[in-house]
Amino acid sequence: MTHRVEYLITIDKKDQFCKTIIGFNNLVKTIEGVAIQNSDLTWSTLKVQYDVQDGEIQRDKQRFFHVKFTLTDDSKIEKFEEFLRSVRGVLSKAGGRPPQVLWDGVSSNYAKNAYPIVHEIENTLRKLITKFMLINVGLGWTREAIPKEVQESVRTKDAKLDNDYLYEVDFIQLSNFLFKEYATTNPSAIIDRLRQATKIEDLDLEELKKAIPRSNWDRFFSKVVNCENEYLRSRWDKLYERRNQIAHNRPIGRPEFEEIVRLRDELAPKFTQAIENLDQLKITEDDRELVSENVATTKNDSYNEFISKWNEFHMLLYKLVILLSGAAEREELIKSRGTNVSSLVNIITRDFRILSRGERKDIRNLFRLRNYMVHEPSVIVPPAAISENVSRTQYFINLLKRKIYEVSENGLANTEIGPNVGHEADSSEET
Repeated sequence: MTHRVEYLITIDKKDQFCKTIIGFNNLVKTIEGVAIQNSDLTWSTLKVQYDVQDGEIQRDKQRFFHVKFTLTDDSKIEKFEEFLRSVRGVLSKAGGRPPQVLWDGVSSNYAKNAYPIVHEIENTLRKLITKFMLINVGLGWTREAIPKEVQESVRTKDAKLDNDYLYEVDFIQLSNFLFKEYATTNPSAIIDRLRQATKIEDLDLEELKKAIPRSNWDRFFSKVVNCENEYLRSRWDKLYERRNQIAHNRPIGRPEFEEIVRLRDELAPKFTQAIENLDQLKITEDDRELVSENVATTKNDSYNEFISKWNEFHMLLYKLVILLSGAAEREELIKSRGTNVSSLVNIITRDFRILSRGERKDIRNLFRLRNYMVHEPSVIVPPAAISENVSRTQYFINLLKRKIYEVSENGLANTEIGPNVGHEADSSEET
């Protein structure tokens, strides 16, 4: 295999030591052991093809030298790299700056060899996630009807139903499925449980632990693979840096290539072991919902923004209903952790008339869109459609914040917005 490396060096014309190609050759010969004979250059046991061109840059009053080194003996690649380091050192001193790299065949070769390695480990992780979702969660395990008004914007020409979105997720976002930490309970529910407790026996340790953020790796995979989350995450992040070097055409040398190989060798066995042991995992219904949501947030930033806004709305909704409810109802809500959005919305609409039926319908559509985004992995909702619904969700967040403040400050006096036919109970309008 042939490896060609080209450098360009510029030297001020007033410098006398390197005015011609002969002078440039003499400069290269200052590297101990270098001999040049026509188009051949030898250095120790290394032999390369050698070519140099020169010219003048009139405007800058400088002379340039364009030098090419070509290696045809692949077994001498390490010796060639050692020689090139010496060349760059000499040229840097002569020009007062490092030479411009016009072509680096050595780096290109390492990049070509590194790409399949990165591709292999990246798709091993995709395989792990896909199999986990199919077997333990089930991609598309529930199918919610999407609101008619957003259906057309979702099913665009670019949204192919037969395309698994996990194979479109960015490299670094892909790792969020395994390594991003999240809690499995509403923080407000835990706070309310603590407020209600009068003795330690009133608290459930397992329930409290659910408020501690944990990654999917720690939550599930660490049970079948003896490896810590941070060990994998730190290596994946480093591999991401090297992957970007290749993707952005930045130089890849032997140290970087060897690091990529090492990272692959450290990550692949852990992922493979997890794949082989997936049948040992037992996932609850609550876990399925949480995992599906967590995966959805990795689709793109728009998904993450909307789901975050929706969760903020859900938390505030729960908090408002807790404030409005009697002791018995409050205890039941705390036990259920406020997960039933439909019931919570109906309570503040029918019982306290905080929402109109039209607003309740809007929330129902937002809830259906959220479920569609979480449970329909084969379709990507366009960012423009999501952005519109983020704004609508923010409207309801602001509304709930105002009502929570009013109830906290003044009790129930200001919770009703007056008798209006729009607030009448109507089962056809329930969320």
